[in-house]
Amino acid sequence: MSRPPVDAVLQAGDTETLYRRAGDGPAVLLLCTGVLADPLGGWLFERLAPHVRVIAPTLSGAGDPADVLVEWLDGVTEGLGLIRPSVVIDEALAPALLDGSAAAPDAFAGVVVAVAADGTVAANEARWAGRGVLVVAVEGRDADALAAAMIPFLVGQGEPA
Repeated sequence: MSRPPVDAVLQAGDTETLYRRAGDGPAVLLLCTGVLADPLGGWLFERLAPHVRVIAPTLSGAGDPADVLVEWLDGVTEGLGLIRPSVVIDEALAPALLDGSAAAPDAFAGVVVAVAADGTVAANEARWAGRGVLVVAVEGRDADALAAAMIPFLVGQGEPA
């Protein structure tokens, strides 16, 4: 049986991050921004939790989220004691995670990039080919289809932390 959802706070230095977690198995950080914003992010959280240990932190900090993403994710990962979690992120934040000089290529077991179903899927797949990235199209609010596309990839990635 999967662990039920828990709301918690991670304190790392001066930064406080609210997060929700549920499930067991490989750790997956679900960033509910952009095309994955609520309510879709909440629905996806519910569908992933029976298969993986899903953790949905709330991106905190002032300024552009893309500018603080890598440092913040490092703090969340370290603060929660995660070893090579997978990340589910939207296409707006993916470049900061995948192309940034601070992003260690082996920091994450796998990365799922959710893109709007507007023809950018193939371009994003080509951009991040060979980097352990799965690109999935978000069509409407279909959390069932998103979860079905992500679960085989996420379950096969990483180590439970």
